[in-house]
Amino acid sequence: MLTSFLLFSATAGATGMSLGPVGGAFGGVTRSGAVAFTSNPAAVAEIEKIDAAMDLGLLMWAMTTQLDGEAMSSGSGVMPMPYMAAAIPVGPIKVGAAFQVPYGGGGVMPKAGGQRFHLIEGEAYLMEGSALVGFSPSSAIHLGASLRFGSAKLKRSQAMDMGAMVNGMFDTTLLPIGDPALEGIQEMDLSGSGVGYGFGVRLGHDEDVQFSASYRSQLTAQLNGAMNATPSNDMRMSMSADIATEMVFPQSIDLGVEVPVGKAKIAVDGGWIGWASASAMEGTMSDLKMSMDDELLGNLTGEMIGEMMPSELDFVSQMGYENAFYGGVSVDYAFSDKLSALHGVWYLPQAAADSSFNAGVMDVTRTNLRTAWMYRPAEWFGVGLSGDFYISQDREVTNSQLQIDADPATGLNQASGNGKYRLTNTRFGLTLAFNG
Repeated sequence: MLTSFLLFSATAGATGMSLGPVGGAFGGVTRSGAVAFTSNPAAVAEIEKIDAAMDLGLLMWAMTTQLDGEAMSSGSGVMPMPYMAAAIPVGPIKVGAAFQVPYGGGGVMPKAGGQRFHLIEGEAYLMEGSALVGFSPSSAIHLGASLRFGSAKLKRSQAMDMGAMVNGMFDTTLLPIGDPALEGIQEMDLSGSGVGYGFGVRLGHDEDVQFSASYRSQLTAQLNGAMNATPSNDMRMSMSADIATEMVFPQSIDLGVEVPVGKAKIAVDGGWIGWASASAMEGTMSDLKMSMDDELLGNLTGEMIGEMMPSELDFVSQMGYENAFYGGVSVDYAFSDKLSALHGVWYLPQAAADSSFNAGVMDVTRTNLRTAWMYRPAEWFGVGLSGDFYISQDREVTNSQLQIDADPATGLNQASGNGKYRLTNTRFGLTLAFNG
């Protein structure tokens, strides 16, 4: 109830939560140049002079939900997902750095909508900086590695049922559940950091068939922050607590082959992402406090609840993520030395199981259609425009295991997720490439 969140991924086509490759539409495990440094560090080893790129990506989404017995509700959001990278040769070694937002999401849903117990407003993202190194032991073998430093943010608000909260906290059936007088709102604001790494390899010459592979390790951010709640909208009561938890950004493996055919390069790529490692969030609430605006009643209530409240309370929230595979094909065609176009299609299956699915863990199967154009007015400079358009499958959940009165130890103590969901996404990007 405290920690489910809406999270979109910008890694290269990992699951239905994936919304375009890091580096923008020109990135990917088989791609070359600075746009590909973080999706495959082996691209760093290929440079012969200073290589840099910037991609200004903008992700837009709209969501419609209709939970069983509730009216339809809709919301939307916009998330900037920038990318910057540069590398320089230092003798036989190539070194570089990159900054990106590989995961991000957020938006606003109706405060009184049927989805309010899952999500009203929120944002979640990872800002990641990387130190990169590349080396080519031969003209057909390119190796690369990255050390990644991530800073994560999780901020959200959602409705809460005071009856369910108190009954679960004190293992009682004292208060009714579903009483509008006991409905309130809770807000959470957490941040933290973590470290990960990556490896990449590319085999083959540039004008021949090339095989590429990359691995990104799991990055676990240790989050800390505060939860503030108004347990009942009809009572002048407030509750607060400190929260410590982890946000897991999973490991992934990407593979690809690129085949030159005349003026075109045809790439087939696919991969695996270990979303199961992020299937649950566990943490601890400490320094729990409750107060009321009325001084006398607040003092009496504070003393009574203070004696009953534990000093710490462990919690778990089930997201139900499962490991997933993806795959796709793209064609990069050079019309001339100045103009080229990349078009591709990828199948991105959902990773979130029905059992824990809800509006705060929004994930549907998508087919990603991408178009990207690069124009180079000079040999050292290029400007690109790109768009990702997603054909999404509507989702209907009929076997949700979420229950507002479930035992908190199960992590399923949220409102049922049974209902119908629709998610639409588009992504647009402006890419600038520099070759010294």
